[in-house]
Parts: sequence; structure tokens; C-alpha cells
Amino acid sequence: AAGELVLKLEMEGERVEDMLEFWNRAPCPSRPLPIQRQQPPTDTCLLVVDVQPEYWSACKEVRAEFPKFPANLAKTVAACRKSRNAVVWIRADYSTSSSPWLPRFAELNADKRTQVPFDKDSAQWEDFARPRPGELIVPKPSWGVKDTALLDWLKLRDFKKILVCGLITSVCVQQTAFSCFEAGFNVVVVENACADRGRARHDAALLLYSGYMYNVEECDNLHEDDNDDYDDDDRALEGEPTVLTANNYNVV
Repeated sequence: AAGELVLKLEMEGERVEDMLEFWNRAPCPSRPLPIQRQQPPTDTCLLVVDVQPEYWSACKEVRAEFPKFPANLAKTVAACRKSRNAVVWIRADYSTSSSPWLPRFAELNADKRTQVPFDKDSAQWEDFARPRPGELIVPKPSWGVKDTALLDWLKLRDFKKILVCGLITSVCVQQTAFSCFEAGFNVVVVENACADRGRARHDAALLLYSGYMYNVEECDNLHEDDNDDYDDDDRALEGEPTVLTANNYNVV
């Protein structure tokens, strides 16, 4: 209800901040939490794409040629958290009911798993890549993020620079980078925190589009702030990650 109220007010041109203040102060026992926009401390956001068992632990052709991927991915995430950059976890959510491209893809790729539905309660994560409490999870029904609320969320919070890493370089990493580029963001692909079904495919994708629609960087060269409050132990954190949807992107 809160997200729907904010969206309705914005469409009608009302002063959302004034209405949010009124909503938060008004007594309402059935409303457990106030509406608030969590403005990020920096203008940089890291998107971690499809780092999940289907494309890493269960995909030996990716693991074979990218043995350093887990360490590089973990280093990328840690650097962004330490610098107080937002970290968003994008997950495949592929099913015939929500992904119209899936039947044709299955015909062309009989050797690949096609149905990859997402369920927050049963979703599995890699040990080196897990969302923290307070970070966002974005299920996507296609290779890019146009069909999600992510681009609206990024724009609403005035992000300027988008770092992209994950799996698979030539497919979902590339399509996610393209979606963000097309939306007007400054996109940087963290090259050695990505992996593909073979080094040749990975290198070819970056050769085609590096310097054309995004820049390429390595994880060791990412800026890392001196943050004395940073703690890499997730056990000290309370709560759980939030799944971003069209109904809540205004208020998370």
C-alpha cells in the first residue's frame, strides 16, 4: 500500500516528501514501519548478475577456465561494501509463464537448463557470493533488466555509475550492461569478476563492446574507501535482503 501511494502521488504531481511525512506521523496500528526512501551514500551501485549454482557450481565449462572468478567476485563485492556503494543481486527467474523467449531458446539449446524459477525462501547462493541483510535482490525474467523495476530504482536514487559483474559475460552480464547504458548510466564492467562458457566467448564479448557502450576495469583497481565501520562478518548483521518489485521500488 505504501509503494502504491507514493507511485500514485508521483503520477499526480504531488509533493511526495510532504505526503510521506504526513503518512509517517499519522497513527496507524496496522502500519508496522514508516515509509522512507533510503538514499545511498554514494552515486555508485554494483550489480552482481546471476551468480548462482545453475551458472557456477553446476556449470563445469565456466569453472574450468575461470578458476579465479570466486576470489575476484568476492573482492569486488567487499570493495564496494567497504566504499558504501549499493550492492544489488540480480537473479535469473525464467519460466514459461513469464519468459516468452524460453520455448525458442530451449529448441536452440537442448543441452542447457532453461527453467530457472526464483523463490526467495528456497533460493540457493554460492558461498562466495551471498546478499547481506538490507541489500536488494532483483529477479529478472529475461537476460537484461528492462523488465524489472531496477532501472527505475537506480534513477530514483540518482545513481550515476553502475558496476556490473557476474555470469555469463556474453549473455546476461552483457544484456544487463546494455540495459543500464541505454538508460543513460555510466557503466563499467569488472572484467575479471565475470566468467563465461569459455575464455574465447568472454574475450570476444568484451572486445566488441568495451569502449563502445561501457568501460572495463579489474577488481584490483576498484576504489576502496577507508571505512573503519566496515565488518565483513555477515553474522553481525540483522534482517534479510529485500526483493525489489514494481510495488516497492519507491520505498526500499
